[in-house]
This record gives sequence, structure tokens and C-alpha cells, in this order.
Amino acid sequence: MGAYLLAASLLYIPLTPRTQPGNFTFLNPATSASGMGSLGGSQNDVHFINYLTGVIIGHDGMYRTDDGGLTWRKLPLFDVVADDGKTTGRNWYAVRMRSESDIWALGQIHPGGLDRSRLMHSTDGGETWTEALHGKISGAIHLEVTGGQELWAMYHDRAFVTRNGGESWEPVDLGIPGWVGLRDVYAATPNLYFAVGDVGGYRAKGFIARSTDGGNTWQRLVAEQDLPSLWYCQFLTPQEGWAAGGRLLHTTDGGESWQEVATPLNPQQSLTGLQFFQDGRGWVSAGVRWEGSVPVDDCAVLYTHDSGRHWVTVERGWKRINAMYWLDPEHGWLCGVTPGYVPAALLGLYNWR
Repeated sequence: MGAYLLAASLLYIPLTPRTQPGNFTFLNPATSASGMGSLGGSQNDVHFINYLTGVIIGHDGMYRTDDGGLTWRKLPLFDVVADDGKTTGRNWYAVRMRSESDIWALGQIHPGGLDRSRLMHSTDGGETWTEALHGKISGAIHLEVTGGQELWAMYHDRAFVTRNGGESWEPVDLGIPGWVGLRDVYAATPNLYFAVGDVGGYRAKGFIARSTDGGNTWQRLVAEQDLPSLWYCQFLTPQEGWAAGGRLLHTTDGGESWQEVATPLNPQQSLTGLQFFQDGRGWVSAGVRWEGSVPVDDCAVLYTHDSGRHWVTVERGWKRINAMYWLDPEHGWLCGVTPGYVPAALLGLYNWR
């Protein structure tokens, strides 16, 4: 059982990490230049399979780009419709591409239920779709590809994995008793997997688990009373990894112990994304923090060139950043929403100076 320790605290990658970050270029969905004139509301997830081809997904459905994000085309991913044909509200929450043609999308109708979540699959680049796991899922959360034919689909209180590209699915058993919400899975090697999430339901605490047999069986590393809620994890090597949610955590011993990494953010702000690279460069994003109906801390994107010892603010303001995705230290995208009387979709492309 590990210990949780609190600390005080595309083409060319330079050998020496840059100490100053680049900038995000934000596209305006209201202009024809972006090709996104009908895009509205919150964009919840973004994923790229290479430097040109990617997708975003949210309240307005799914859009695809084949020029790195400069222009976008809406895909015919239908509105989520319940079995009774009634839709009181719908949203798409997660998307992953396994190739330029193989795309998975996860959405839900509100209010939710076992007949009101949809896991959709396209094998022709998003032109046509089929459904998986009908009637077995509720509470759309996250999708993650861990290599080959393997895909993890995560919901509020259950998760499923396919190891054959969606032909069959099996429930995920982390061996943790009670209410368990799996939030992210990362394959450090073909056999060494890590998972994070919540346990306990209301006012849940976090957990970290490790598998040494490709995600078939799991060992819990840290007791839930020691951890904040966790939503994201990433491992750079079998020994060094990161986890984020209510706090930013770092391990250098394969998950046996974790240190909290200080950032310029308010400690009460939750992190909405992370990405680190072996040269020390990394990014974390945080959402707006509210007290009742009053926003008290802006959202932010922070950059480090030395594995979290020093931070620079890349973006800050009245935005809600829901997801980031990076192919390498010089190519990244983020999505979310700019709140207002008519909320505007937010899409940012990262460029080095």
C-alpha cells in the first residue's frame, strides 16, 4: 500500500526545454473563417489522431477538421434520443479516434438513466454510426484508448472495456468495494496500467490503482481517505507519473508514493486537464471556481518547463476549459465554452512563439 505525501510546495523538439510558453490562438465560432458558424454552447472534448485530423464534441454535436483546426465540418452524429423518443436535453461528453476513420463518441440525455446514455461508433470517419452497450450505461464520463483494439468507456458508477475494437465488452472490476467511479486509465507499458477515480459517491475521495497484467486485475495503491478526487492520470515512464483532479500529484516510484505539486492556482480549484512530456514541459488547466452563484477564481492554463517546479500562466480569464489534447510539446488544442447570455463555443490552437 503506497503512501500519499504532501510537498511544500510536431517536427522539432528542442533538446533544452523552453522556459517561456507559446500562445493559444482562439477561433471565433461566429466567423465563417473557422467554418464553425453553427457551433454553439459548451464543447466538452477534443482529440487528434495526427497534426491535421481531429474532432471536437459537445452540446452541438461533433465537428471534424482535416487542416489542424483552422476549418471544421459538422458530422452527422444525431442528437441523443431516448428509447421513448423524448429528448429533454442532450449533450456529447467524450470522443476518441483510433484512426482517421475509426471514431467513438459518448453522450447522454438529461435527466439520465440506463436508457439515456449512448456510446456510438463510426468506421467511416464519422459519416455513419452504430451503437454499443445499449441499455447498460448511464452517466457519460470519459473514453480512453490504451493501444491496439483496446478502448475504455467510463460512466458515473461503472466502466467497460473492449479489447477487440468493440466486438465485445466486459465490465471493469477494480476490486474496490462500494461505489466506484473510474475516471481515467493510462497504459504505461503493454502490461503496466494505472487508473484513477472516485470512491464513496457523495463527497467521494480519490483512488489510484495499478495493474501489471494489462488491466485484467488491479491493486489499489493509496487509501481513499488520503486522496482528493482524481480525474486524469498520465505516466511518462513505468516509474514517473502524474494524476490530477482536486490536486496535482506526482510519483517517481511507480505509484507507491505521491507528492502534491504546488501551482499558482487557488488550492480549491479543480484541475480539468494535464499533459506532461519527458523533457520536463507540461500543462495543466483549471476551471472557474464558484462560491454559490459568484465566480471567485478564473479558469487558467499553466505551463512548466521543469516538471512542475516553476509555472507560467498561459491563459486566464472568464472561460471554461473542459479538455486539452496534445500530440507533442508544440501541438496542442483545448476546448470549452465562453459563458454569457448565449454561451459561445471555445476552441484554442497552441502555437510556439
